[in-house]
Amino acid sequence: SSGINAEYGGLLGQLRQILSEEDASRVLVRDLIRERKEIGAGFTVMVKEYNDKKVDQEKQLEKVHKELAEASQNAAKLEKERNQLHNTLKGAKTAAGRSAAS
Repeated sequence: SSGINAEYGGLLGQLRQILSEEDASRVLVRDLIRERKEIGAGFTVMVKEYNDKKVDQEKQLEKVHKELAEASQNAAKLEKERNQLHNTLKGAKTAAGRSAAS
């Protein structure tokens, strides 16, 4: 009977050891899952920030393109006006020369 009790006690000890290791394993898995979720959440935030910056940069680029187009149009208008003034002055000089000659 004492042999059976000793064997029972030994088996009970092994069972406790297995259950203890199983609990430790569950805690480890739970911690790993929590850690992975935190990493995933952090990654999601980083992706969102990247996308927000990208959208902002695209808006700024559009604005710069628009401003460049306007500046180019203004430059073309000024060039046209300059040419008109130049031709007007040329015409005035020619007219002044004709009247002086006559």
